[in-house]
Amino acid sequence: MATTFEPWVKNSALTAERLSLIATGLREVRDDALNSYEPLKGETVWTLGSSKYERSKHKIKQMALENPSWFSLIPDGSPMRCTFGIEGIPIRYYHQVPEFDPPQKYTVATEGERMHHQLLFEADGVPFRYMLFRLAIVDDRMGKVSSVTLVEFDDTATSTNEYLIPFDLAPSKIIPIQSPVVNLERVTVQPLESEQPASRNENEKNDKSGTAAK
Repeated sequence: MATTFEPWVKNSALTAERLSLIATGLREVRDDALNSYEPLKGETVWTLGSSKYERSKHKIKQMALENPSWFSLIPDGSPMRCTFGIEGIPIRYYHQVPEFDPPQKYTVATEGERMHHQLLFEADGVPFRYMLFRLAIVDDRMGKVSSVTLVEFDDTATSTNEYLIPFDLAPSKIIPIQSPVVNLERVTVQPLESEQPASRNENEKNDKSGTAAK
């Protein structure tokens, strides 16, 4: 497995800023679910896990509405699944548990993902080998999100690359240097008396001479 993996090199849509936005959003809502967890009122670990998952789905839907140019929801066979796309690249997320990592159901393509991959059967005569992308969410001992990793699986369910996503990564503020646009009003220039054409001055003199002769 590669130790240094930059997903945007293989897929330009998977930028560090976009992945950080998603990872940070998932961390916020899952930690918020933990903060409102009340075992003394009868809530169980199952209740907490369900709350984290449902809040994560809701956050994904919100981000899709807020970033329609690159973020989308991908319809899938089960209403319980949450598959989203970054410029059409399907991605799912799961809670990473060391002894059960990764869950087998997350190493195979869903119906929604297969429909997307069917659009790319071959490229330049070479059979297309699709890759699966998953967000592995890890909690610390207190139950708070400690890390989110983008994991890449090939079509044999083998993990081929991992990218530890940084939280709270500020979006790029690089602005191309451009010359400011200056709008100037149209200027109308009136000729001075001394700059009038010589032919016009001669005509005026002849007119005056003719008048005087009369």
